[in-house]
Amino acid sequence: MKKIYHGIAFECSALEDNGMYRGFCAFFFHNNQYSYVIKKSVSEIAETKEEAENQAVELAKNYIERGLF
Repeated sequence: MKKIYHGIAFECSALEDNGMYRGFCAFFFHNNQYSYVIKKSVSEIAETKEEAENQAVELAKNYIERGLF
């Protein structure tokens, strides 16, 4: 799912591993002719894909608010 928070675009998704899901988010930046992608994964494992994606969205918002990416 693609989102924009405080003007910063990011995408969140979840990957399945042994019946459980782990969420991750990717930030996209464009500067002149270059594009940058920064990926972060959620440390917790979720039982459903939706829960893992929601954890990834919260992680992305936290990183944006704290400026840690």
